[in-house]
Amino acid sequence: MLFGRDDLLIDTVFLLDCVQKKKPLEKEQYKMLKKLGLVEGKIPNVFVSATIAEIIREKAQYTKNKAMDDKYYMDLILNYLRQFGSGTKADFIKLLSDKLSDVLDIKQKDNKVRYLLTVLRQNGFVERTTGNKRTGAWQLAKDK
Repeated sequence: MLFGRDDLLIDTVFLLDCVQKKKPLEKEQYKMLKKLGLVEGKIPNVFVSATIAEIIREKAQYTKNKAMDDKYYMDLILNYLRQFGSGTKADFIKLLSDKLSDVLDIKQKDNKVRYLLTVLRQNGFVERTTGNKRTGAWQLAKDK
């Protein structure tokens, strides 16, 4: 379908094919595709932009790759804590793993959940009920 676009060079189409097949790009290749508005994300988690996703009929996959904003994930964590009282980081990873971007691997999803919990803690919404950072339970902060 992309070959039908007169404005794209064959090299560009090839690079977009590499992106779809999750093959690594060099920094210069990524910068060129990004400048043209053809890809989004950060190396190595690059995916085709909404414009290209529409052309190749991959709008659903684009949405899964793009993911949601952090507020959405934090709201899910807070709703979980309101309903169940407490939860572990493993509970939140399970809660969010299918909602986080498909381009993230397991370690990156773990880091994302850790980041979200840190932001919620720093803003006074949640607190750890045990001292263990890895396996500790979390609950809503007492003053919220």
